[in-house]
Amino acid sequence: MAALATMAANVSHEVGNPLAVISGLAEGLAEQEARGAVAAGTSRLLLEQTARIARMTRQVADFATARSQGPEWVDVNAMVKAMCDFLLFDRRFRGTPIEFQSGAALPARELVPDHLNEVLMSLLQACVEGGPCTRIGVTTTSRGDSLVIALACEATPARAPPLPEARLESVRRRVAQMGGTLLLTASGVEIDLPPSRKPAAAA
Repeated sequence: MAALATMAANVSHEVGNPLAVISGLAEGLAEQEARGAVAAGTSRLLLEQTARIARMTRQVADFATARSQGPEWVDVNAMVKAMCDFLLFDRRFRGTPIEFQSGAALPARELVPDHLNEVLMSLLQACVEGGPCTRIGVTTTSRGDSLVIALACEATPARAPPLPEARLESVRRRVAQMGGTLLLTASGVEIDLPPSRKPAAAA
């Protein structure tokens, strides 16, 4: 809820500022047109500010897209990116960048989207709650027929994955419900999602 509140405040700020700039530019442009003057560079500034608005609204829309409670075909890359972007509004991630690197042409997976969101949020929050973490790397890739989501926490000094056993079991059960497997690695965890029951178009 705190992250949602921060996102709302940030949206208000990030959208309000470029709208004020656009309004001022439009007023100045109207005055220059009335005098027959050329408004050099105004169109570029207008495009930059509208792009800022579009970027923020797209970020909110990606996370808030309504989904069904049942399994559906999802673009895993898009879902992982939306969650990484959203959690940057959580104050616990201040000073801990989440760097997402997406795999190319990954197949869609049939799963309950909220379950994947729940797993990603739990794992990412565990990274910053478990102790100093200077950077969280999140990657998606294919490994044989499986789609793999890997989370790695960079810390100084290096430390073991910060998931307490109770939380680990909860996440493992949820991943199993998605037909996948949760694997511990030296620096974090991997979610292995095997092929869905039927073929899907590339995401």
